[in-house]
Amino acid sequence: MVTLVGVQQTSAARILMAVPISTRSHDNFFIPIAENLAKRNHTVSCGTSQESECRALQLCPEDMLSLHELRINSSLFITNSVRTMENPTLPYTPMVVHAGGLHCRPAKPLPQDLQQWLSEAGPPGFILFSLGTVVKSSTMPDKYKKVLVDVFGSLEQRVLWKWDEVTMDGLPSNVRLSQWLPQQDILAHLELRLFITHGGLFSTQEASYHGVSILGIPVSIDQHHNMRMVPVVQRGRVGAAGGCDYSDFRSVLLAFL
Repeated sequence: MVTLVGVQQTSAARILMAVPISTRSHDNFFIPIAENLAKRNHTVSCGTSQESECRALQLCPEDMLSLHELRINSSLFITNSVRTMENPTLPYTPMVVHAGGLHCRPAKPLPQDLQQWLSEAGPPGFILFSLGTVVKSSTMPDKYKKVLVDVFGSLEQRVLWKWDEVTMDGLPSNVRLSQWLPQQDILAHLELRLFITHGGLFSTQEASYHGVSILGIPVSIDQHHNMRMVPVVQRGRVGAAGGCDYSDFRSVLLAFL
């Protein structure tokens, strides 16, 4: 249990915050919130599962080692990371095996209707836009959604957009929505010009594997870190979407096309 205590205790609240990732090696959406609350004289207790034991949840035998005990007594760590996509200056011991990207593979045939729609994009090609499975596009504030719709509608490229709903008001004719997409097969398509992504680990690994240019819109947790690491090895280019102003977003996007 880590407790962040404000300088003063007068008229302060006692706040308990569950933090899924407590390490400082990752950008964490929750820690800045806790620190700012503490600066405003509140007492913030951050509970983390890092030292918790499986048997506390009654899921494992009584003699099951805690996660901390397993960490300090392990002979080998197999981690879902790609060595060349990590910070080059970060040292690793021989007991760490980087096994990230094992899910990446060559493309499989696309569904016929999707293949036809992408092929009909012609020389301008198409853009893939996906915020992954954690970030729900349908909960996006209307003002941000309008910027995206207006910018996409102004392009000569087609835009394939992973969207949580079947329809969208004011959808441009060059934009196609889909609730699910075979992402790896699309990333390998020869007519793909740009991948706009939230920067999730798997999406970053897949884009690097297929050598696709990335425009990042990181939201939280490890996504900012992933986007910073991409330029180290990415065969394409990487950029940040920045604000949600129409002119700025369109300018950044056009720089890739």
